[in-house]
Amino acid sequence: LIAVLFGVLGAVVAAVLRHYFDQTIDDDFDPETVLGTRLFARIPQRHSDIGLSDAGHEAIGHLAVLMRIMHQGKTDASSGVPPAQIIAIGSAVPHEGKSHLARSLAGVLAGFGARGLVLNADLHDPDPDTDPTVTGDITAVLSGTYGIADAVGRSAGQGYDHLGAKFPVPGNIATGLVETGLPDLMTELRQHYDHIIVDTPPILSVADAMIVMGHADVRLFTVRCGHSKRRDIGHAMDQLRA
Repeated sequence: LIAVLFGVLGAVVAAVLRHYFDQTIDDDFDPETVLGTRLFARIPQRHSDIGLSDAGHEAIGHLAVLMRIMHQGKTDASSGVPPAQIIAIGSAVPHEGKSHLARSLAGVLAGFGARGLVLNADLHDPDPDTDPTVTGDITAVLSGTYGIADAVGRSAGQGYDHLGAKFPVPGNIATGLVETGLPDLMTELRQHYDHIIVDTPPILSVADAMIVMGHADVRLFTVRCGHSKRRDIGHAMDQLRA
């Protein structure tokens, strides 16, 4: 009995300490108060077997409308044609929903009749959605081996184009490719699309994310309930502000 009582007491103490020191955000997390930044969308959790719920589709739809509103009235000074809107989606660490958000947002914008491209700028992590029918990938485009037309694929049934990496690239090489090749790539892509949604590398993992964010017109930062840590979010936001 004494052993059982000590076990129960130890479990209670462990639970209290875990709750006290746990940095994981929950439903009560308010980014506007804690981070001092606007909350653009609160998207219900996605279930892999059924996809987004009706509430999820509605939240993504509101975010897409907001992106369209932010893009209205902007024209290129030389041509008078609206330039492409580059939307960079970042997160502090992996698995916080930015890739899912990028694809969902692109699908809704395509439903509005916009020409969209999802660009996966994380060269360290191969992209499972890369079109197998295309010859090159984003790494080949950045290095000058292939042209854009040889690397951009079509997302089946989604209505938007896709450009990503087929194979992982080592750290320094990836950063060098992004730093030297991304500006020209963005300039070229702007001529062919209305919205370019960039899935960036995790901000706290590699320097590439900050380089990519610097070329964006709109920067979205994702956090995931039950997964994201307050300290990670704070460090990443400090880097973005800097």
